[in-house]
Amino acid sequence: MLLVRDQAKELTLKQNRMTSSDQLIQKLSKSIADKGITKKSVCERAGIAEATLNRVFSSRVKPTLETFVKLAEASGHEVVIRVKQEEL
Repeated sequence: MLLVRDQAKELTLKQNRMTSSDQLIQKLSKSIADKGITKKSVCERAGIAEATLNRVFSSRVKPTLETFVKLAEASGHEVVIRVKQEEL
């Protein structure tokens, strides 16, 4: 499970066969817009180019985990990854 949280709410996405990383990016993008944070501000805080953010948010490229964490943290979110061992 991947949990992205900020002080107001949690954006949760259980990674399984039915979900995609695009959905997580869409949730993050919506959260940034809802908070009124500019893309330029997120890029400056994350240390990435605005063109990279645009490619990520338009689903032209899939971000690395490192880039996703930078974007999430730059927009006031905490990324928590839980690895749960499945019983066989």
